[in-house]
Amino acid sequence: MSRPPVGRAALEISPSCMRKDWHYWIGTFTGVVHTTVAALPLAALVVSVVARRRIANGATPAWAWRMSLAEVGIVYGTVPWVWMIMLPGARAGTSLVPLRDLLTILADRGPVTLAGQVAGDLMVFAALGFFAPLRFAALASVPRVVALAAGAVDPRPTPGPWDLSSAFKRVYGISPQEHRGGALAR
Repeated sequence: MSRPPVGRAALEISPSCMRKDWHYWIGTFTGVVHTTVAALPLAALVVSVVARRRIANGATPAWAWRMSLAEVGIVYGTVPWVWMIMLPGARAGTSLVPLRDLLTILADRGPVTLAGQVAGDLMVFAALGFFAPLRFAALASVPRVVALAAGAVDPRPTPGPWDLSSAFKRVYGISPQEHRGGALAR
């Protein structure tokens, strides 16, 4: 019976993909998933600390635990998905127009990839949709959750994700040049 290698020999036979550096933990999908799983005890600790602090300040225990779980759940369930979306991929550029690329994905990569893409897009705000009605009583109905989900989608075509003058014009109704000329003050 042979013993497993130890010391330098163990490092020499380990594959390079097992090396865990900063790029792995924050720059890859697998690393983000591992970081999220590793942060679960910390999230549970934050829920406990916040709930106990609210109870100490006079809140009822049921309310304190529910609010704390909802708040931490919204953040813990949404941040990793948004983090993964922001990781650079093989394709350069981002399209903020909903449903624009679904036919392209279907034609280029097939229905399985399309289903995975749609499921991944839905998972981004699944935690918000689940925990928001617990945290905000005004959202505790199906029509209001649907309205919240619809509010996250902007159906208007945009020239590009970094076109700030177009965003300024959509928000204020005038261009930045008109704003500098005093049109906003009128």
